Amino acid sequence: MARLQKMGVMVGLDNLGMGYVAMTVLKSLPCNFVTLGSTFVRGVASDNYDRAIAESVLRMAGALGVGFIARGIEEEAVVNTLLALGCTRGQGYHFAPPMTSSDATAILMAGSVAHVPPSS
Repeated sequence: MARLQKMGVMVGLDNLGMGYVAMTVLKSLPCNFVTLGSTFVRGVASDNYDRAIAESVLRMAGALGVGFIARGIEEEAVVNTLLALGCTRGQGYHFAPPMTSSDATAILMAGSVAHVPPSS
C-alpha cells in the first residue's frame, strides 16, 4: 500500500470501527483517510452517542494526520452538525444519488456537486 501511495493513490479505511476495520488497522496499514459509516452519521444531529462517536473519530483522524469522510449524509441538520464538529468531507443522498461515472464527470465538469437531483 505504501508503494501505491507513492504513486499518488489515496488509500482509505472504509467504515472505521465496523466489522473487520478495527482501530488496530490504523497502526498497521498506511492510509490517507478513514470513513465513518451511516450507522453513526445518520443520528449525529439528534443522538448524543452518535455525535460523540463521530467527533471522536474525527479528532482521532486529525491527530493521526489522516482525512475523515462522513458517509450516509441524508439531512441538512446532519450537514450542519458535522460542519460544526469540523468535518469538511462527506457523501450521501443529501448531495447526490449514486450515479454512473459519466454522470459524475458531467456534474464535476459543471462545477457544482451540492444537491444533485436523481437522474430519471
